[in-house]
Amino acid sequence: MLKTLRDKQMWLVSQPDHAELAGLLAANWGN
Repeated sequence: MLKTLRDKQMWLVSQPDHAELAGLLAANWGN
């Protein structure tokens, strides 16, 4: 779980959501 505090709000990102986003970024990054 990723946690960050922005503008006095706690943002939580689950590991599966983070993995999905990382996969999408890697697939579309291009070389």
